Amino acid sequence: MQGADVARRVAFPGAVDYARPRVRIFPIVVLLALARMAVAAEQTVTPLTPHAEQRVEPVSPSPEQHVEAIDPAKLQQVVPSTPPTTTEKVLDTAGKVTVAVLGFGLAVGTTLAMLLFL
Repeated sequence: MQGADVARRVAFPGAVDYARPRVRIFPIVVLLALARMAVAAEQTVTPLTPHAEQRVEPVSPSPEQHVEAIDPAKLQQVVPSTPPTTTEKVLDTAGKVTVAVLGFGLAVGTTLAMLLFL
């Protein structure tokens, strides 16, 4: 008889059944109560007093932090760069190819390992 009762309350597919609103409202009431309990706790500020007197000592300037003025005329000078030699170009390209091949091997190896462990 319970199926007929549901069919009588829900007249068409997709209709909302309002017979049990307490089931839907209960989680909201619980969350609001928990939030109220969290806010209800009173906070106090306790000042901390140091055990001994504290003092600040300046750090002597180190030679690494020495600042020198730059001549504005030297600031605008552009020094020509030297182009890389053929050997440097070949080594640079070989390094790029090596990194690409190792990356490809690592990606394929990781993919195969993951497929084996699934």
